[in-house]
Parts: sequence; C-alpha cells; structure tokens
Amino acid sequence: MRALSGVNVDALIIGGGAAGTYCAIHAAARGLRVAILEKNLDIGAKIRVSGGGRCNMTNRDIAPHAYLSHNPNFCRSALARHSQWDFLAWCEAAGLDYEEKTLGQLFCRQKSRGLIAALQKALDAAQIPVYTDTCVDSIRRDGQGFCLHTSQGVFRAPQIVLACGGPSFAKLGASDHALGFAKSLGIANFPFRPALVPFTLAEAMPQLAGLSCRVSLHTAQSATFTEQLLFTHRGLSGPAILQVSSYWQKGETVHLNFLPDCPADALAQAKAQHSPQSLTQWLKQHLPNALAQHLAAPYPQRPISELADKQIQAISQSLQDYRLIPSGTEGMKKAEVSTGGIDTRALDPRTMAVKSQPGMFVIGEALDVTGWLGGYNFQWAWSSAWCCAQALNKHL
Repeated sequence: MRALSGVNVDALIIGGGAAGTYCAIHAAARGLRVAILEKNLDIGAKIRVSGGGRCNMTNRDIAPHAYLSHNPNFCRSALARHSQWDFLAWCEAAGLDYEEKTLGQLFCRQKSRGLIAALQKALDAAQIPVYTDTCVDSIRRDGQGFCLHTSQGVFRAPQIVLACGGPSFAKLGASDHALGFAKSLGIANFPFRPALVPFTLAEAMPQLAGLSCRVSLHTAQSATFTEQLLFTHRGLSGPAILQVSSYWQKGETVHLNFLPDCPADALAQAKAQHSPQSLTQWLKQHLPNALAQHLAAPYPQRPISELADKQIQAISQSLQDYRLIPSGTEGMKKAEVSTGGIDTRALDPRTMAVKSQPGMFVIGEALDVTGWLGGYNFQWAWSSAWCCAQALNKHL
C-alpha cells in the first residue's frame, strides 16, 4: 500500500515484523485505529527466514533467566502477562498448529509462510493499513503527538510504537534506526552487538569444516549449554556456539567439553579396565573420526592402559575443559539477533511506554532484551507487543 500523508489513526506502528504486526492486531481488537509503516515490500521478513523457513515461533520453557539485558527483571511482567500458551492459543484460533522438537522448541507446522499468512489475514480482517516501502527518516514531537517524516510523506499520530527491530539480517532491511530515533528523542540506549552468531578463529581448522558433534560449553558470564557444535572454514558455529556468543566479550575464553555425556574419569576408567585401545581409537567411539584424530594428535598413541596417570589426567582435562579464545564473530551479517537496544529502564515494564515521551512505546528486538536460541526472541516479540497493545489509548 502506498503511503498517504495525514492518516487518521490512534497509533502508528513502525515496523511490520513479528512484534509490529502482532501489536497492531491486538490493538485493533480493542477498537483502536492503527497503521503499520514497513520499509520492506511485505511484512514478516525475519519470520520468513526463521529456522530456514521452518519457523521456531516460541518455546515450551519460556522463563526470564533465558533473556539477556542490562535490566534483567524487565522482561518478567510481559512474559507472564502474555505467555507462550497465550500466543499458541492465538495461533490455534488462527488455524495454525505446532510441533515440539528438541529443548522445548515449538515450530509452526505450516512453517514461516503459514504464520505470515495468518498475521496478514488478521491484519486484513481488522482493516489495518500497512504502508510498505515506507522508510521512517525522522521522528519529532508535534503538539500533542508525533510527526514522522518518511520516504513516502509525512505521517502524524498521537501515539507511536517502535517495532523496527535491530540490525541483524541487514540484507532483509534490518537496521539500527531504533537507536537513532531514541538518541534524537533523548532516550538512553546501548549499542547493538551481534548475538546468536558464529565465532571466527585466528587459526581455523578447515580440515574439520562440516563436522559436528555434541558438546557442552560456557564462558565466564554464560550458563552452560549442551548442544551441537559445527566446525566451519572460518571458525565455529552450531547451536551451542550461537548460544554462548550472546554472552561472549572480545578476548574472553570459551570453555568446551568434547565429552559431555561421559563421566569426568571416563579415560581413567578405560585405563583401569586395561583398555588396549589408543587414545584415537577410544575417542572415535565418542566423536567423528577426523575430530578424534585431531584431538588425539598431540598425545602418545600407545594403549591407554600404558599411559601414566598424570598423562591420563592431563588428556582428560584437555578434552573436557578445552579452552579457546575466538578472534571475533561473523558480525551482524550472520547474527540471528542483536544484544543492546533501547534501555529498558526508560520504559514501564507493564506497558512498554517510554516514561519521558508520553505516547511513545517500544517493543521487540529494538529493546535491550535478547533471548536464547530456540524461539525465545519470537516470544519476546509476541509478549511485548501484546502488552503494548493493551496500553495504547483510543484518542479519536
């Protein structure tokens, strides 16, 4: 839809992604007139690529501890007021169903295109205008409301909702405009950083590229995640790496256990049982052959039963607390989400309203709230959007 200056609405929502569309649908259900300004030609760009199109839309085990923020308690209210079960009830009413996969991940059976179609159908049913190909250049207060200068003209509204996300997936039109708007209005914020992103290594292991294995790993700041690790030509990826990347700081050590399903004394037990196997042979029972050879290469290839106790202890330590320092990450171009964003201490946690800017709200990834891999970030979009929708006022 082409933009028309002077649209008469109760609220303008900047961004037609998960948070923006869900907010609009629930605001309209309360009788408000809202419109969406979307810079892309269609809604739901990030939904479309979620999980390679499979759409991990929420998680069974949503809880506040799975979110990173400089204000960690902020997300509690929204997640409690509109939970994953509330979102799934909306999906059921919209004709969608889901299936559970590993670690509580809930995927839309109709995939990404099905969820986008359901959101679009709800927008159409509520007659919510979506002004596509409309990039907001600046925001300023205008009397009792806001004036938005866009690529398609000037819009005014008594209330605005920033749902324009973060800069991850720039090729989909993502940007850091949310922080630019915040700075122009004097709202505190934190720089965006790539999160859920692969690591690069100064000495990559291209001979292992494509291999994956189950590991446990953590940083000094993170929880321990036990999931798959994937070797790449430039470094490391896979769910386990993506999880800890959100916590990782430049120069920090990552601790990696290649034998998460073995007891700490597994190698010592093999020696006690007089195992005739070499370390390489023993490791091949637990790891891909090439990785087993790589990890065993620095050590003697005698039978494990002939290794000294100190050698056994040192090898066990190296395998179950393997330490590496990434040289960096693959950056925003490969990041699934971003950390940082508008400081949540500037907002009311029940309404998503900016305290210093009456009539302004912020939801979704634009806020300094970042979830784990596995549907947590989509749930934050749904929860924060619903809370905002309940708080918007009917001005007309």
